[in-house]
Amino acid sequence: MPRSRPPFGLAAKIVVFLTAVLVPLAAITWFVSVETLRQRMTEEFASKGTATVQTETQEAVIAMEEGTREVEAGCQETVRAEAHLMAIAGLSTSSAELAQGISRTSARQADGVEGTPSPGSRSIPNRPCCRRAGASRIS
Repeated sequence: MPRSRPPFGLAAKIVVFLTAVLVPLAAITWFVSVETLRQRMTEEFASKGTATVQTETQEAVIAMEEGTREVEAGCQETVRAEAHLMAIAGLSTSSAELAQGISRTSARQADGVEGTPSPGSRSIPNRPCCRRAGASRIS
């Protein structure tokens, strides 16, 4: 008896069965691989993202601390500048008072000079020894 071959219908059924089992199995394997990759990438991104956020936050805190130190230094400079300006204002007031005193003294001296005759315009007393012929004053 010749060896019998399975009917064509049976081979087709086996191919269809294997295809029906293998294709979904391949699809599930592919989906699981993609999902695993997605999870790993998400975790890696999240950890790098978190590290990046932490780094940027630390840099921002450092920058804020430096800014705070600069503001404090600026406040100290302002206090020193205020003290210097107050000293300058005091010196200016003293200088103004001295200038006014000098002005008053100069005015008094000028009044005193105007009230006294100058050496060339003095009257010579009417004395016989100092008298010249026909002149009672030397001008």
